[in-house]
Amino acid sequence: MVKIDSAHSIEKYIGKCHRLHGHTWKILILEKFDKLDDRNIARDYKELPKEQWVWSIVKWLDEELDHKYLNEVFNEPNLTSEFLAREIWKKCLEFGAQPGEFSVLVQEGDGGVCVYDGDKWWLGKI
Repeated sequence: MVKIDSAHSIEKYIGKCHRLHGHTWKILILEKFDKLDDRNIARDYKELPKEQWVWSIVKWLDEELDHKYLNEVFNEPNLTSEFLAREIWKKCLEFGAQPGEFSVLVQEGDGGVCVYDGDKWWLGKI
């Protein structure tokens, strides 16, 4: 899991999130596995992440998004966790990830969680 501290605002939101504020965002890249081995393991956790593109996205998150105003980074007035998850997902493709083989989880502070898989968003609240 990568943690970044960044600010954002949501221009069209009615409420406090309209104003500039910050979060410690928690970002996790989830790799897809279709089956378990004879031990009921998809892949040993000590082998994750194995793909080079995952290390590239971790470096990009740290260098390009940590301690930044995300609305300016993405030139987006309504920067939400859903938007951020989709943009990180697209960046993973640029680094060599394959569609359908991973998803991106973004947790906003200690609350809302969003997962994007290239097709749909999954939302939850902790």
